[in-house]
Amino acid sequence: MAFRTLTPLLSTAFALSLSACGGGTEAEGFACTAEVRTSVLVTALDTRSAPIPSASVTYQINDGPAQVKVCPASGACPVGAEQSGRFKLTVSKVGFVSAAAEVQVNRDVCHVFTEQVTVVLREAP
Repeated sequence: MAFRTLTPLLSTAFALSLSACGGGTEAEGFACTAEVRTSVLVTALDTRSAPIPSASVTYQINDGPAQVKVCPASGACPVGAEQSGRFKLTVSKVGFVSAAAEVQVNRDVCHVFTEQVTVVLREAP
């Protein structure tokens, strides 16, 4: 008898916990938030670990077309929005030697898991 009483309570608690996720869309029975997450956060540093402002990131997702993102002055550069897959990145800045990196971005039912990539650029000879 206690089991029958407990089951509706658990169902109600579970439904309330899902609705607490936010007012986003539902995907496969999950309540998703309307938040848009960055796929990769690229930080360009010089050899002294100082941020390199306005570096450029050329990237491809799953060998698709190349796209270019100019980073803000802070040096941290958001690349892609809710896009998953294999990211090939090339970071460049005038006066520095370009550097490349690759990262796999995964996702769950609702959002990507943001990957952080730090690239160190050496000063050009």
